[in-house]
Amino acid sequence: MKLTRRHSVLVGVVILALLVAGLGAIVLTRGEHESEQAGGDEMPSALAGHLEHLREAIPGNGGESAEGPGGAAQDEFQALAYPAKTVTLDKVNRSQNAFRNARGRSANKVASLAPVGTWQQLGPSQAEYPFSPLRNAGNYVPNKYIAGGRTTSVAINNTCTVASCRLYATPAGGGVWRTDNALATTPSWTYLGGPLGINAAGTVSIDPNDATGNTVYVGTGEPNVCASGCVAGVGLYKSIDGGDTWTGPLGGA
Repeated sequence: MKLTRRHSVLVGVVILALLVAGLGAIVLTRGEHESEQAGGDEMPSALAGHLEHLREAIPGNGGESAEGPGGAAQDEFQALAYPAKTVTLDKVNRSQNAFRNARGRSANKVASLAPVGTWQQLGPSQAEYPFSPLRNAGNYVPNKYIAGGRTTSVAINNTCTVASCRLYATPAGGGVWRTDNALATTPSWTYLGGPLGINAAGTVSIDPNDATGNTVYVGTGEPNVCASGCVAGVGLYKSIDGGDTWTGPLGGA
């Protein structure tokens, strides 16, 4: 009877030892398998860091924000409207009238300067990019040249010839410009945006119903989606003398 009990205890111990050994082998094998999977999917740290840095540049992903309700222009507009949610047309008109009245109340006049309430252009009329002796691979300027920025709209007269070709251009944030020798090697430009209520212009168009080509419309503001100063305009302006004088803004929002 004692041998039977001893035999049972011995068998139980052996079975328990086998179970423990088998469980350990399973755990070890699984751990090695998971380690191999992790090692197979894991990228080198430098590459992983580089890709993570690139992902940060995706709009709305911790990098540069997408232009829209959370954009700088919208935020600026909301700041102007606060505590209201929008700027009404009545407020815009009152603000423009107050500005015109304040302009006319200027007290001091200096004889050597232009009359109060007007501006005198001092130039330069061309933006010249200078030669740089410190040029490198990222900023190579072989010699000086006439530079230009982003242009939002261009309109050319239907009567354009080599001898006389009138063209209008609205550079972003640069008002309205006109040249009468657009086909020349170096066209000469005249700035026309002084009377406009804002220097940002998004479009210019010549009225095709005017055979003389002197009726011109300009839409202020720049509607393009960007993060470099795109702003709301103040309205539409009209000229019947080729841009020398303007009336407007026309209509309302």
